[in-house]
Amino acid sequence: MRGKSLFILVLLFSAGFLLLSGCTTIFSGWREQITEPAERGSVLPEWLLLSHRAQEDLDADVEPVLPELQVSEPGNTDAEEPDLGEGNVTVSPTGEAAAASQQPAVGEQAADEEEEEVKQGTMAWIIEKQREAKAALEEKKKAAEEEEEEEEFEEIIDPAEDPNMEYPMVHFDLDDYTIRYEDQSKIELVARWMKNFPERVVRIEGHCDERGSRDYNMSLGENRAQSVKNKLIQLGIDSDRIKIVSYGKERPIDTRSNEDAWFLNRRAEFKRVN
Repeated sequence: MRGKSLFILVLLFSAGFLLLSGCTTIFSGWREQITEPAERGSVLPEWLLLSHRAQEDLDADVEPVLPELQVSEPGNTDAEEPDLGEGNVTVSPTGEAAAASQQPAVGEQAADEEEEEVKQGTMAWIIEKQREAKAALEEKKKAAEEEEEEEEFEEIIDPAEDPNMEYPMVHFDLDDYTIRYEDQSKIELVARWMKNFPERVVRIEGHCDERGSRDYNMSLGENRAQSVKNKLIQLGIDSDRIKIVSYGKERPIDTRSNEDAWFLNRRAEFKRVN
């Protein structure tokens, strides 16, 4: 009986000891979980801590101690990716600070390229508009020049080239059959026309105003026609192509009795024979 009691006491004591040991272990683990973060000062992962320490080393101008890196050569797409497992970290040779400093540079470069593209597009648009304006101006100028040339051509056309040219009148002073200076160009025009159309024959009619006798004016009219004929001969026209006749004062073109009418009636007219 005493042996059984002793055995029970030993068993109870062992169970109490095991229970006390277990509680102590649990309490110790719980204490480590509380105190260890405080001692570390952070619960950040190890890779982030390494990166942060590398940044602090760069800021302090101290060469950071980084893990060995496996950098693939440019263009080598078959290179193995670095292991990013727990406790491993891959950073660029210049650290995250250099990467961070490159990001604004890349953004600025992209902005500069975009601005350059806008400038180039604007310049191309301006150049195209200038070309269009220049082409329109040249076309307008060309049209104006062509129009001016047509007007000049119309002005330059020699009446002597017209087969149906209207003949000019040659006027004379009172009681005179001398060719006036201002009428010489009229006779020269008729001479050019006759040279251009050598088959044509003309008749020169001499006229006078109403003053004077009929016989006097008939003779004066003939002398006026002959003076014009002689001028044409001097200019190279064959005399056989020139006929003359005098009408004296019988065919006035103005029947008034004044100086203006008399001047108009003292004339020599060209008529086409054939």
